This record gives sequence, structure tokens and C-alpha cells, in this order.
Amino acid sequence: MRFFIITPNLHSGDPHTHTQGHCNSISCILVTDDRAIIITSDMGDGSLLVLWNSKTGNPIQSIVQPHKFGTVAMDLSPDDEWLVTVGAADPESGEQEVRKELTHTSHGRSKSIEGASGGEASTG
Repeated sequence: MRFFIITPNLHSGDPHTHTQGHCNSISCILVTDDRAIIITSDMGDGSLLVLWNSKTGNPIQSIVQPHKFGTVAMDLSPDDEWLVTVGAADPESGEQEVRKELTHTSHGRSKSIEGASGGEASTG
């Protein structure tokens, strides 16, 4: 099963744009201040974090399993350059992973956030 994001398409006159990507229920959604990028994440097997072009509805980048147990929270810095994500708790240890990634999403452009030098930390 695939989940869809449905947004009004004000540019084309079509009532809605259907965007396909996640296999699991979406757990988090963010929009950059300039509204150019939508970021979604989910939890479960094959979890994803996806950066979407809000005008076309096309994915810009997908990261498979950004956290071992999925993503429960995320936020952008005020300048939209940093994305912080919090992973779901490990069911055995209760530990959660926190990641800080450089996004460069401002002005509708996005560079890879995978492998950025933002670092990782575990909390318990």
C-alpha cells in the first residue's frame, strides 16, 4: 500500500496533485518558509524521509530508513538550512537517535542531506 499527499494545485487549475512515495503512515511533515520544499517522514518497515518539490509534487530526494525504527519528530532551523530528526525509541533499550543534517533548501534548491557532517547523538 502506498500513501499519498494531496495538495491543491493553484498553478495548473487542477483541483489536486497526488504525490506517491511512502509505504507507511506519515509521522511528520514540514514545509520550508518559502514553501518550495515539503519534507515528510514515516515509521515502520522501509521508512523514508522525502524532500518534495511543492510546485511539481516530484520527490527531490529520498532517504531510506533515516532512523532504525522510523522518525517521530523533525524540525527545520529558522533559515531552513538544518533539519533535525528524532528517531523512534528502540523497543529494547529505549534509546532514541537524534540527527542534524545540512539541507540547503532555501530558494527552492536542495543539496543532498544524506551523509552531511551534522552528526548524530543517542539519548536514553
